Formats: sequence, structure tokens, C-alpha cells
Amino acid sequence: MKSASQELLDYLHQRDVFYMCDLYELRLENGLVFRYADYDQDIRLSANDGRIFSSKGPGFKRNRIKLAAGVTVDTLNVTVYVEESDCIGNIPLLHVAHNGGLDCAKLVLYRCFMDMPGVVIDIVEMFSGEIDVEEGGGLSMTWKVKSSVQRLNVLYPTRNYYPSCPYSLFDAGCGLRLETVIKEGKITAVESAQAFYIDIGYDTGFYDQGGIEFLNGNLSGVTLPIKYSETKGKVTTLLPLSTLPAVGDAIRVFPGCDKQPTTCKNKFHNFSHNRATPYIPLPEAII
Repeated sequence: MKSASQELLDYLHQRDVFYMCDLYELRLENGLVFRYADYDQDIRLSANDGRIFSSKGPGFKRNRIKLAAGVTVDTLNVTVYVEESDCIGNIPLLHVAHNGGLDCAKLVLYRCFMDMPGVVIDIVEMFSGEIDVEEGGGLSMTWKVKSSVQRLNVLYPTRNYYPSCPYSLFDAGCGLRLETVIKEGKITAVESAQAFYIDIGYDTGFYDQGGIEFLNGNLSGVTLPIKYSETKGKVTTLLPLSTLPAVGDAIRVFPGCDKQPTTCKNKFHNFSHNRATPYIPLPEAII
């Protein structure tokens, strides 16, 4: 249900003719707010409010607001027409959207009621939600604005039980820190673009499912997952490198985790954070 001030309700009851327009308020995750009026002049709200909605900026075209009873997510589809001059800071709005600048951004749609063009009586909030940029290119992009009710779309209960640990290595639940296990070394011999030797000692399989990063040379900055780590320092990557590494190239490696309790206990000494439940039967075992 939409709420309106008593002043606006009294005005609408007394008048048959009035002016309306849409106002859009774009709220970025970093706190920046941009306001646009789908009108031919700027819209200034009352002195108590003080907000100004600019008529200069992107053009907006929306569909009808879809509202439904029950547990559904209300949505609003908005097409935004932009030019190179439509910027956030000095960056065109299309580029901002392409680079993820609208991630977690919120759009609020207001309906503005005016006695005369530019003379505002009051506004009513019609819709608000989080922006999902569906497509963009050329001079336009399409936003699907989803009501904040979508945040309720989470698994319940939030704790689920799996045979292997549900945490990812080095995340907050795991508790391990990458810098405590990463090691630096050098390439000592090259067998192929996918297999080579390093001067770091380890047990067989210690770096399986881990990763290797090249710190200098032609492959500087390249990171690949490790498929196998055999004895005597031989490492096989999951994918072949674009060019052969050179003997002496500096590298750093970090181990992987198969999420099993024994690995967590014996390899990382982190068993207190492990949440694997290997003795709970799988769903198909119940049938």
C-alpha cells in the first residue's frame, strides 16, 4: 500500500486537473546519490525536503509496476537511454555499469504531483529495489529492479550438512590465511608447458588443487591451478601455459584442499574449523 501525505490527499480530492511526472533516485553502494526527473525542467521539492531532481541526464522508460500478493518478488523493468555526457564523476554511465559500478545499487521511483509545471505539491514513493543490469550497449541499457524482498530468497535453514566441508579454503569460515601457507621458489627444470619442476620440498599431493603464480619473466602475473604435485618437485598444471616457463623464473605456490576432515586435520592443522559431516547419510541412501 502506498502512503501519501494528508496535504496531497486533500489536494487530489479537490482538483480534477493536475500535473505529474516520474522521479528517479539512484543510490550507489558507496553512498553517492543521483536524482533525475523525467520532465522538461528540474524538479525542486519543498524547502523542508530540499532535494532537486535534474531534467538533464539519462532518459527513462519503464513498464507498469508489477505488484502481487503473496511471497513473490515485485519487479520493475526500466530502459535507460544514455549519451556520452551522462556520467558519474567523469565516467560515462554505460562504462560504470559495465565495470560493476551499479552492483548493489538501488533505484527509487517517485510519482511527483504538481499544481503547475514545476510547482510541487508532494511526491509518493511508488517502487524501490536493487538494480540488476540485464543488458546494455550502444545508447541504452535495461535494468531489472527487484524489490528488497529478494533478500529473503535464502536457503533455510542457513546451516546445511554435507559429507565434505562447506567452507572454501581461506574464507572466513575456514579461518586459514593464505599468507601463512604460501611459499616462494624458482623453476628448476621444464618438461613441457604443463609440467615443470620447482625447488620447494613437499609431500606427494600436497599442492594438488592448489595454485601457482609466476612472479617474473614472460609469464609474470599468470596464475594457474595445480592438477598434480609429485615428489622431487614436479608440478603439473590443470591447463597448459601459453608459453614455456624459463629455468630461474620466480614463482609462488599455495596448497589446495579436498575438504575432507583428515586433510583439514593433518595437512592444515585446522580441524576445529572443519564442518564436514561424513557420517550423515546422503539423501539417496534413505530411499
